[in-house]
Amino acid sequence: MTKPTKTDAYEKIYFLIKRKGLDLFITNRPNKNIEEVEYTDNKSKARRFDEDDFEILDIDKTVHEKVEVTKKYDIATFESVVPLDE
Repeated sequence: MTKPTKTDAYEKIYFLIKRKGLDLFITNRPNKNIEEVEYTDNKSKARRFDEDDFEILDIDKTVHEKVEVTKKYDIATFESVVPLDE
């Protein structure tokens, strides 16, 4: 394979909310209208929160902790000259 003609990198940051001392993650977005907190022990099913979500989030902060997740992506673009078919 040839060298890439262009390489881009970017990252996505989101947060999980975990019950302190337990491997339980919040799956919903509790607020003043939805007070019940729902949990899962499967991290891949946990709700991903953005920084803006914490303005309306209504949880007991003494029993929960915020987990920051940073995903980094590298995208490489490859181009090559190929013959035209007649």
